[in-house]
Amino acid sequence: MKAVRVLAATVAVLVLSGCVAGPDAADGERPAVEIVPDAAVLDEATGTMRGPIDTYGLDPRERRLLDRASDLLIEDCVHRSGRELTLIDVLQYPPSTQWSLNYFGPWTTERAARTGLAPPADDRAEASRAEDEAMPADTYAAIMDCLDPEVMTEEAAVLEQRGPEESLVERGRSSSFHWASEDAVWQEALGRLQGCMGDRGYVYDASRSPYLPTITGEPDGEAGIRAALDHVECLGETGAAQTFVDVVAAYQVAFITENEGALVAEEKETRERVALAERVISEH
Repeated sequence: MKAVRVLAATVAVLVLSGCVAGPDAADGERPAVEIVPDAAVLDEATGTMRGPIDTYGLDPRERRLLDRASDLLIEDCVHRSGRELTLIDVLQYPPSTQWSLNYFGPWTTERAARTGLAPPADDRAEASRAEDEAMPADTYAAIMDCLDPEVMTEEAAVLEQRGPEESLVERGRSSSFHWASEDAVWQEALGRLQGCMGDRGYVYDASRSPYLPTITGEPDGEAGIRAALDHVECLGETGAAQTFVDVVAAYQVAFITENEGALVAEEKETRERVALAERVISEH
């Protein structure tokens, strides 16, 4: 089944996935790994983790290029049906937070202060929702017709975002997070985080989330923002955030070792997809 992405300017649901917000399952048994400190980089500017497997996949800028090119081809398709359509230019917005690192809650002060314990704000998604609400029903129907696999052009199909079922890189990302969260080193770091937060008076409900404390009030309200800021401080003081991503990186290395030939082939295809996106954009 294809993952679904929100059409960069619009409207609706399209193919997407790859957000590392909690994969349901990983492929195969958890491999043995060696955890190396600082093997991964937490990139506050993009809200993402950069790990070994990212060498083979799309970076945030390239994802936006593919989305913009996809939108332009959808515009062309809708125009051929005799309707007008101009989608928002995703390149004019920050990267969508659907690709942000959300596995263990907020980890930057900026996000904590902005949205507290709530999901990260996504200016691009908000613009898409606003456009969706204003879109005539017949235009929306025309867009969905253009997304029909029987109608979609080969170029449009190549540019679609891919989830773990279509992309080995995305499968490696989701599997590595799943494996990492079961690792003893990850669990020890989680204990340090919860202990730090416990010292500040917070409690956890494991049935809801082992990473985010229970609060009274809205997650993006005053209490949620205060708890999120404390959470970010504890992630830093205990080193838990860096430990989490270093464990993920170790499992990514194991995944790469097992699948290197296929990953190299996918990287080549990815570079071709990015080149196609750049060509489509330049021709419009």
